[in-house]
Parts: sequence; structure tokens; C-alpha cells
Amino acid sequence: MNGMKKYLKYTIESIKIGGFKLFLISLKYFLLKKVPTNNIRINNPIMGIFSCRANTTDFMYAFFSYENKIKSKIKSSIDEFDTFFDIGACIGDYSIWLAKNNLKCFAFEPNKDNYNSLINNIELNNLEESIETFNYGLGKNTEKVFFETNITNRGYSSKYANFKEGFKEEVEIRTFDEIFESMGISYNQAIIIKIDAEGMEAEIIEGAMKSFSKIRKIFLIFESHTGADKILRKLREITPYQLIKLDTLNMGVIINNTNNV
Repeated sequence: MNGMKKYLKYTIESIKIGGFKLFLISLKYFLLKKVPTNNIRINNPIMGIFSCRANTTDFMYAFFSYENKIKSKIKSSIDEFDTFFDIGACIGDYSIWLAKNNLKCFAFEPNKDNYNSLINNIELNNLEESIETFNYGLGKNTEKVFFETNITNRGYSSKYANFKEGFKEEVEIRTFDEIFESMGISYNQAIIIKIDAEGMEAEIIEGAMKSFSKIRKIFLIFESHTGADKILRKLREITPYQLIKLDTLNMGVIINNTNNV
């Protein structure tokens, strides 16, 4: 039933923003797992304009229906926040959407091809002043590691990945704590932080513990299928939090450090 509801949302949205052509693209993917063989451009009034690469699942990210429950939760509380950290930004869908909603965005994407797509989509939406980009990943140490990326779903990229059809590249990793103060951002801000790092979520949070204990308010979103218990234990060491179940893959945590600022 959940799968049918999800497909229905995609179907309705695809017709609204792209007509019959985009509906067919979505239908082929959901029924046959076939992706578009040509580059396509999607103009979604809600999300933004996206150039989607041929032979990839990029087109899915242009839909509000993609990770609908996460977006709906962010939308319901967006006025409470100033800034968005997009860790694992891929083609920039979340950053572009939230920049359009007046949040200052910082987008981190270590994969070079994804990073180029991110830059292109930011330029298409004239959001260069609202989104700062960084061609490196975050983790618990400053280092260089090899990432493997899925050839079709370019959002699947990690040092832990092992795909039959993928490609490897060396990427730079830094820590959240290392870069946060250097960016000139006040701890007295309310920040949404979304981590989509395919198994590296716990490491990223380990490298952010100092900052997480000081930032006034954080809405942290992370994939819960890898190391969720470890993440929650780490957070419990530094600050109280409110746990939110977003969907089958993602959890949310609200952290308030009002007394620490």
C-alpha cells in the first residue's frame, strides 16, 4: 500500500510539472527500472530547475514526492531555521529547494561528477549567492579515501560501497568541527543538517560533536539503517534531544542548546 501511495504521488506530480513525457519517464522507472537515456531538464515550481543526467536516476530528485515525509516535516518548521547544511548534496535538490525558501545553504558533495551537476543546477536557478558549495566530504578525521559511486543512482556514493556497476575516485574528507568556525557562522543560529552519506553518518556526527554541543538549535536528519544506535548514544553524551521518526529509512533529531549559547 505504501508503495502504491508513493507511486501515485510521483504520478500526479510528474503530470503537473512535466506532462505526459515526464509521466512516461516515471512510469518506465517504477515498472521496469529503466532510466532516461538522454539528458532532461525538469522545471518544478516547488523544487526548482534541474538538469538531469542521462542514464541516471537524477530525475527522481527533482520531485517533492521524493522523500516526501522529510520535506513535509522541514516545510512545517522552516520558519524556525536560518541555515541548511546539505551533507551529501548530490545534484543539489534539497539545497536549491531550501535556498528558494530563503535559507542560507552550505552544500557538501565529494563526488566530482555530482559536484559539477550541483554547480550547474545552482546556476540554472540563479542561487549562487544563496548556496556555498564544497567539493569534499565530511567524516570523523581529515583524510583522503576512495569512494565508490553507483553508475545509475549517483546518490549512492561511499567508501563502504561495493557495486557491480560503479566507479571509484579518491576524495577529500574533513570534519564538521574543523570547518564550522572557519565559515563564520554563529553558534547562535538554528540550523537544519541533513546527512545522506551511505553508511558514514555515524562518522560524520563523531566529527561534529563539539559544534553540536554549542549550536543553539539543530534539526538533524540522517539515514537510520546504518549505526542509528551509535549515533543516538553519541548525541546523548553531549546534549538532550527529541527523536522524530521520519520514514522507514530516516530519523530526525531536534537538539536545543539554548542554555549553552
